[in-house]
Amino acid sequence: MKIVEYRTQLPIGMDEFLIGQLYMVAKASAQNSGGGDGIEVLKNEPFVKDGVNGIYTFKRMHIASRVPKFLRVILPKNALILEEESWNAFPYTKTMYTNPWLKKDFSLTIESMHIEGAGPVDNALKLTDKELKMRKIEVIDLGDKVKTKSKEYKCSEDCTVFKSAKTGRGPLAPKWWEKAEEKGWPVMTAYKVMKLHFKWFGLQTIVENYAASLCKNVFGNAHRQQFCWIDEYYGMTMDDVRAFEKQQQQAAIKGLSEAPVAPQDDDEEEKTATPQPSATEAPSSATPSEDTTAPAISSEQPSSSATPSANPSEAAPVSTTAPSSASDPADESKTGAISVQKTDTAPEAEASGTLTGDKEHPADLTVKDSTEQSAPSASEANSADKEIHEEKKEE
Repeated sequence: MKIVEYRTQLPIGMDEFLIGQLYMVAKASAQNSGGGDGIEVLKNEPFVKDGVNGIYTFKRMHIASRVPKFLRVILPKNALILEEESWNAFPYTKTMYTNPWLKKDFSLTIESMHIEGAGPVDNALKLTDKELKMRKIEVIDLGDKVKTKSKEYKCSEDCTVFKSAKTGRGPLAPKWWEKAEEKGWPVMTAYKVMKLHFKWFGLQTIVENYAASLCKNVFGNAHRQQFCWIDEYYGMTMDDVRAFEKQQQQAAIKGLSEAPVAPQDDDEEEKTATPQPSATEAPSSATPSEDTTAPAISSEQPSSSATPSANPSEAAPVSTTAPSSASDPADESKTGAISVQKTDTAPEAEASGTLTGDKEHPADLTVKDSTEQSAPSASEANSADKEIHEEKKEE
């Protein structure tokens, strides 16, 4: 068994601490819930035991996002859940954590006592002589500099820079409590004893040391938040904070119901993306799809003076509309044939080139020169000139 006692001095009065603790726990629970992870409050009700009154809570903590990916793959779902039972009879609190998968091989108990003054009180939680010999003491000074490069760092929750607008307390320096009386600040100390039982051969020492370090970070962050959020709960009554708890519980429930959205991999994006034709691609003689690149088609009308070219790649652009009613859209979608319908513009404004194709050879996209159909032959021109000459002679 691993036993560690954590001691933290706070510039908060005893009455303020009780309200602030409830406020901090409720707000933090809602903030840490989302994407299927977070804290699920199953019970929150009064209790009476051995003449002591308090509040009993039962919570289920979903911690999959805080576990390395390789462990999430090999561990069952119930291994990624912590169940928390807490008896809050301020100034004394007891909290127990268990895991449905590890069962009797794991238990974490945290007992807390809150005492007015900077202390220290040597044995605030009445440990036995055997437990005192096993105990290690850790002091958490809220005036110490925190790692600003940490992912969890927030300037608004840094006690070394925060100053309360409502109380005038802060910022805190190392061993700030030694001068608290001069400044008229209240001081109280939170004593927390962690008792960890973990029975797995080969992993016991590693897990015990990890848990001790984790608890120190968790307690330190919680007390920093409690002080830095003081302007939010300062002046609240017990009824006010209970109403706030219910509001935050609803937010936590909503966060738990939200399934995490997995980001789409680059490979998946490539599979679902619509292929875009290249400007340099030429029509293929094989059966084309909608992506097959045809000669340039523009919605702009070319001028009547445009000279058509026999080369399809240099052909003047033509104006296109939806397929005519004479063609079957269903068949066109299968063969890839393209229909072109004349616009209502005057003949002289129409395109001098026409895009053609048929269903038997849908890939045969050519541009025919309209002047080839309208220009008279040389013999026809000579015959017409002869007739005109004879008519003038008769006159």
